[in-house]
Amino acid sequence: MKHLSLLIAILLFACSNREFPHPTPVLLKPAKIITQLDSIFFTNVSLFTDDERIYILSQNPAFIAATDKNFNLLWIRNEEGNGPSDLYYPEQVNVIKEKLYILDHGNQSLKQFEKKTGNFISSLKIPEPVQRFRFDLTQDEHALFTVFNSVNHENVIKVDRNGEVIKKFGTTFPERPGPNRQMKYFQLDGNGNLILIGASLPYVELLDQEGESINRFDLSKYEPIKRSLDSLEVTVGEAPRNTIPTIITDAQYKDGKLYASFTDRIGLDRTKARNLLVFRLNERDCELEAIYKFQTGTDDDNFNPKYFHVDAIDKKLYVQGLVTRYIYVFDLLDS
Repeated sequence: MKHLSLLIAILLFACSNREFPHPTPVLLKPAKIITQLDSIFFTNVSLFTDDERIYILSQNPAFIAATDKNFNLLWIRNEEGNGPSDLYYPEQVNVIKEKLYILDHGNQSLKQFEKKTGNFISSLKIPEPVQRFRFDLTQDEHALFTVFNSVNHENVIKVDRNGEVIKKFGTTFPERPGPNRQMKYFQLDGNGNLILIGASLPYVELLDQEGESINRFDLSKYEPIKRSLDSLEVTVGEAPRNTIPTIITDAQYKDGKLYASFTDRIGLDRTKARNLLVFRLNERDCELEAIYKFQTGTDDDNFNPKYFHVDAIDKKLYVQGLVTRYIYVFDLLDS
C-alpha cells in the first residue's frame, strides 16, 4: 500500500509538470519592407485592414492614414494637439461599418473618422482612465476598454455612444484582491464572447456577454511560454504585479485563432529567438498549432515584434520591428 501511494504521488507530480509538445518553428521572410510612408517616418504604429485598404495609426508623429494594399497613400490626417479632431499619443485604430475609431490616449478620448475620406465625425470622452493597449467595439458600437486602476476584478468597462458606462466586469490573473495590472489584451470573438489575455501572467479567459467565465486556459503548459516563466527571478503568485516582466507582448484573435507575440527567453544566443505563437482557440480548447520565426536580416529578428496585425482576407501578417520600427509584410501560411 505504501509503494502504491508513492507511485500515485510520482504519477501526479509528473502529470502536473508535463510539458506539452510544440510544433517546429516555421521560418518567415518578408515579402515587403516599409521604412517610411510617402516620405513620412513613423514610430509606434497600429494597423487595421479591410478588403481594399490599410489604415495606419502612428503615435509619434501622431497621424492616421489610409493606403491601398501596396502602401500607396490615399489620405492622411496629421493634426496633433488637444482639439476635438486632433490626435495626441493615439494607441489603436479599429474599424466598424464605415467608421474609423481611434483610441486617443493622450486626450483620453475615442475619436471617429470616416474611413473613406478621413473626415472627422466626433470625439467621445472616455469616462474613466483606461489602459492604452486594447479596446474593441460591439456591433451596436458600444466600446469596451480595460480600466487602468480597477480596485477589484471589474477591469473592463462597456461605454455606450453617449460616453456613459453601462457595464463593468472582468477577471483577475491570478485570483486575489487588489488592482489587476496584468490583464492587458482583450478582444471580442465572433460570438460576442470576450477574450482576456494576460501580459505577465499568461492566461487566456473567455467571458460570455454577461461577464461570466466560460473557460480559462494556461499558456504556460507550452514550452515557449513555460521557458519565459521559469526564467523569471520572482515568484509570479507572490510578487508585486509591477515587478513581473511582460511575457505576452501583443495578441490578436482572428477566425478561431489567437496570435500572440512574446518575449522568448531562449538564452544568450538571440538568433534562435522565436517571434509569434498561433493557438487554435474555442470555448473548449486552446492548443498551440504554429510557431513563427522571422528572418528579416535585421536586429528585429532577435526580439518580439513591437506590434503586429493579421489580415485574414489577404492572408498577410503585418509586423512592426522592435528595434528598427520598420513594417514587415509576411505571407501568412495555413497552419
